[in-house]
Amino acid sequence: MLITSMSSFHPEDAKAWWVAYDAIVLIDSEIKSSNDLLASRPQCEGESPQFRMRKVTGAESPLELSRSVRTQDWTPTAAKIHVGNLEKLVNDLGGKQLYGEGDNFAIVIRELIQNARDAIRARMAIAANFNGRILIKVARKSESKTVIEIWDDGVGMSQRTMVGSLLDFGTSFWASDLVQSEFPGLRSSNFKPVGRFGIGFYSVFMVASEVSVLSRLYSDGISDVTKLNFPDGLTLRPILSKGGGDGFDAAFSTRVCITVDEPIEAVKDRLINKGQPIELRVPLKNYLAAITVGLDVSVALQIEGESQRQVHENINSLRSQDKVREWIIDMTFSDVLGSPVDASAKYVCENFERIRCIEFEGRIVGCAALIDLPPHNGLKYLTTDAIGGLTNNTNRGAGGYLGYFENQPTSAKRDSGTKVAPTGVLQAWANEQILILRQKNASQEQLYWAASNLSNLELDPIEIISFPLVYPDFTVVLKTFDEIFDILVSSPIPSLMNRQCNFSETNLGFVCIDGLPTLRPLSAGNLIHLELENGHPKYPWSLLGCLARLVSRRGRELEYEVKPNVLTTFKRSLLVYWMPFVAFVPR
Repeated sequence: MLITSMSSFHPEDAKAWWVAYDAIVLIDSEIKSSNDLLASRPQCEGESPQFRMRKVTGAESPLELSRSVRTQDWTPTAAKIHVGNLEKLVNDLGGKQLYGEGDNFAIVIRELIQNARDAIRARMAIAANFNGRILIKVARKSESKTVIEIWDDGVGMSQRTMVGSLLDFGTSFWASDLVQSEFPGLRSSNFKPVGRFGIGFYSVFMVASEVSVLSRLYSDGISDVTKLNFPDGLTLRPILSKGGGDGFDAAFSTRVCITVDEPIEAVKDRLINKGQPIELRVPLKNYLAAITVGLDVSVALQIEGESQRQVHENINSLRSQDKVREWIIDMTFSDVLGSPVDASAKYVCENFERIRCIEFEGRIVGCAALIDLPPHNGLKYLTTDAIGGLTNNTNRGAGGYLGYFENQPTSAKRDSGTKVAPTGVLQAWANEQILILRQKNASQEQLYWAASNLSNLELDPIEIISFPLVYPDFTVVLKTFDEIFDILVSSPIPSLMNRQCNFSETNLGFVCIDGLPTLRPLSAGNLIHLELENGHPKYPWSLLGCLARLVSRRGRELEYEVKPNVLTTFKRSLLVYWMPFVAFVPR
């Protein structure tokens, strides 16, 4: 059976064409099932011949049917959403939700920028003297909808890639065989993609009601542009067509266009801390600067009716003090926090000169200054952990440093793992920060909190460590090692230890045990570890670990004793941790 159409189906008629295709596939299936039934029927008297019709021409594939049920300006394709490597997908996700809780808009923008970055860095690896860029365009579609376009001039995608690897959920194009055939030599270059899990493209459907992808290989012409359109999100088959039309900029290789159900005013000024007591409206430029904090590709923003603005420069060009200042102000929202004396903005302006770039294997993997303030200090938006130079965590706090560190991903969810820079490189940065703080005559309290933050980063704080002691009048005094050494010569120093965790207790008020100066860390964190291993502190960057190493430098050793708690107030949960000093130990 041959079914034909009297006129061609245009792209706007794609839904009707697919309805026809599904109906034809159903007719073909019914004919074949009926013939199979007739063939299997017992022959009693005479024959039960099968139908003369054996199939419907074109039912085997959309492309074949389009020869008789014609299409114009587009090609129906069998590129359906599919999972090519389910086992890998399960392993990558580790049984957790794909992206977890958070700002879905930021997740989508991060994933699209990451894909554009990988395409650009791939082209940079195979084309000498090429420097790519990403352009983000924002325009009003209606009163309640906004169009966002991500343009890049990277390697681009062939039609084979767009209907294959792009839609193959769980398999990254960079790990596929297509890479070798389309970009010979790329795998042997120094190119390292950020995308590794093959799931980023699907994030767009969390916020987009319509998605289209236009792309060509960077070596091809405009006539080779292929368009993959999802007019109704992820619910229907994509529409494949050839040619980019008048709107495709020849300076670029790929354009991803998404329609979000938000008015342009909400897109231009992103709401941070939604539903919280203090909400913040952040201009899209700053919002994108936070997401692209450590990206090694430049990003520009073009909002409808406004001039084009630079959002981010390649992090490897962050060399001058002026550029560092602009970068840190943008990504910490310091110029939009409201009051010019806001604590966070004030801290940024007073400390950005201490920011130093951290380099490893020829690239920048962090730009930061050590924070010298206690935790819970009310500062916001200062500390960022990035993966591949990107983050979706725009609502950040103030951790141990002002700036960002590059981290290894632990899963497709993009949880941060270990720092990319090895400990030796990070310790060199830490030592420089210590030197700068001393040159600026930082107070002993500032140095204590800097040491606490270094300890939390598992870096050695021994050069600036001090020891908080509680006295009988409940005053707390930070003591230098020399002062602590003098006390230990004649007296033990106790500390309350949590029975379950081997931590110095910080959840209680300041306690002085038996009238002795009592060691009591000022906050939780790595400084409070008291665990021993083979008779020595297990954590060398804890207060106890630093004390033991400093005592050893004097040719002595610490002796440790755990006693039952003598304070009835805390008897249920605590022990007393004694640290008597052995006065004479051979050097």
